[in-house]
Amino acid sequence: MTGLSTSGVDIWIREDHGVSTCQGTKRGGPSWDLACQRKTFDLDTGMWLKIDDEATLRDPSQVNRELPPDAKNIRTELYMAVFEILPQ
Repeated sequence: MTGLSTSGVDIWIREDHGVSTCQGTKRGGPSWDLACQRKTFDLDTGMWLKIDDEATLRDPSQVNRELPPDAKNIRTELYMAVFEILPQ
């Protein structure tokens, strides 16, 4: 029998310019199903715009929701728990 243990968190980052919605993953990025948190940062103001928990990320209506009108250049950070299989 084996078990799982959380061994840390991976962070995947993307930057987008001229966008009007929150961003998810993209080709070459992690599977959306692995994300447990998303942080959206405004590159122009240096402020965090949104911090989404896992429940929000699982709601399809929230994945690409609108950003505030003045936010166009953003950094998206996706956080994913990393698990390791433990022998028992």
